[in-house]
Amino acid sequence: MAQFLDVTQGKTIFMKRDVLFIHGWWASDWVWSQVADQFLSAGFNAHVVTLPGPESDRSRFSDNLEYALEAARSLGNPILVGHSAGGLLAMKMCETISPPACIAITPAAPAGVMPRPSWLLLRFLVAALPSIAFGREFLPRSLLRQIDLNLLSAAEQDDILEKMRPVSASQVRMIVPSLIGVDRSRIHSPLLIVGASEDRLTPAAQTRAIARRYGADYREYPNAAHYILREPAWSDMTSDVIDWLNEQQTGSLQQLQAQ
Repeated sequence: MAQFLDVTQGKTIFMKRDVLFIHGWWASDWVWSQVADQFLSAGFNAHVVTLPGPESDRSRFSDNLEYALEAARSLGNPILVGHSAGGLLAMKMCETISPPACIAITPAAPAGVMPRPSWLLLRFLVAALPSIAFGREFLPRSLLRQIDLNLLSAAEQDDILEKMRPVSASQVRMIVPSLIGVDRSRIHSPLLIVGASEDRLTPAAQTRAIARRYGADYREYPNAAHYILREPAWSDMTSDVIDWLNEQQTGSLQQLQAQ
């Protein structure tokens, strides 16, 4: 049974709208704390899944996919919000289920979308080679300061790095070379892609390409990077996502009334 954190306790919810938040590599439920609270204040039910790590026998991407699908089904049919590799996972889930909406924040690239290589991305690939070749767990702390946490202060980086956990080699072998395909013909949910201008791990050119490929709505934030969930732009980004979701709901209601 998938375990997820229900952060609706003690809150008054006037409109039941469930949201399942899916974290990316190295993170856990803590990465969503601020965003989830803002969703709660906007009248959503917030549920944060913690995906199995390399210490589990469910650490492959396919395992995590089934785990997240199990969590989603236990909630009924929640809105999906994923970050980084969790954004790619949320998009992949839409091949199997049709959530009311899906938001992928600075998502990892699906197959067919390749970023223009930068020297930092090349360094990231080199750092990942021992995982790909020898099956080692992956947590390149010093490099993450430059490519993942680059807009955070040293103290903020230290705090996040202390919480981070390694990624399994099987995940690295599939996601770093962009081997996870997402069939756009099987996605029937409204899709929003969020990019960040200073993102060095999933560059804005890549997130724009994902949005074009999947016919998604797109929002890009200046002076924001890959860890936008913990950067100053997090609140504005969250407000925009909530506004977009409300627009989708309004549009759906108008379509029903017109029928």
